[in-house]
Amino acid sequence: MKRILVVAALASLGLVACSSSETDTTLYSEPNCKASAWQTNKIPPCTVPVSISMDDPNGVYKAGEAQWKGSFNYDAVTRVAFFDSSWGGGNGPFAPLYDDGPWTAGGHEAAGEAAGDGTFGTTMFVYPPVTGTTTFEYGMVDHAFGDGWIWKGSNGTFTVAAGASAPITAAGLTLSPFGTTDMQVKLDTAALEPNTCSPTPCTPAAWDFAGGVKVKGSAWGWSEVVTTNVGGVYTFTLSDFVGAGKPLYHTGLLNAGDVAQFVFVFYAADGTTSKEYKVGADGPPTTGVTAGLKASGAGTFTPVTVTKQTAGDKNTFITVP
Repeated sequence: MKRILVVAALASLGLVACSSSETDTTLYSEPNCKASAWQTNKIPPCTVPVSISMDDPNGVYKAGEAQWKGSFNYDAVTRVAFFDSSWGGGNGPFAPLYDDGPWTAGGHEAAGEAAGDGTFGTTMFVYPPVTGTTTFEYGMVDHAFGDGWIWKGSNGTFTVAAGASAPITAAGLTLSPFGTTDMQVKLDTAALEPNTCSPTPCTPAAWDFAGGVKVKGSAWGWSEVVTTNVGGVYTFTLSDFVGAGKPLYHTGLLNAGDVAQFVFVFYAADGTTSKEYKVGADGPPTTGVTAGLKASGAGTFTPVTVTKQTAGDKNTFITVP
């Protein structure tokens, strides 16, 4: 655990070194570095402003619904964040995004941003390390829908160096405009790949979906949604859930070139015990899984190939031509 040993001496010179190390918030209480409740246009002492933004071309988000999640623990009262490799304990607190103008004028966004322009943002304040650098990882979640992951691509990063004082702008997120192509995926429970078991030899356990089957996917922020069961075939249609007036109104139909990942989730009879349709280390099988796409104006869904990633999360996915 890092501690400041020279605060008093540095303070006498008007210089104070502060550090944020994992699970160490003692510096927050140091007289010369302690952050108080947020005051407009007043940087908490010893900290560096770090800002991020999210463009919402569809105009569907409201204040606080998108949140910045990363390897930090954020304090909304002071707007100070401390490094935390567990990503805020895994369930927050995260930093909410707003479209209310710059933090220098009463808002939350970066200096120079404008309120009500469709770009959401937030600025938090981070203690630099005493020596070396600290690298933070991050992404973004949809807090309105179960903190579903809406970040695109690999985790973002920003680095804070010892002695840093200049504001830092973290790479942000631009959401895609809603498309016009609908998506439908189906799971035939009569054609499932057997569940695995260990050690071998053993008899594979039967899949338990007495409590129903849900599906989660990248096209709707990885929220779990219900499927419709007809004769043991469970179906999910994207347009039933996304768009204005629908349950998942933050997301829409697909665009050409979109890669939509998805995973089915089986629920036991108790309605809470669940297991993803995954087998061993290979991830979700394509066995029993079919998918289709329907362009705007089309009357039916056209079958499309269901593919599985060979690395990373190894999710099943479809690609919109």
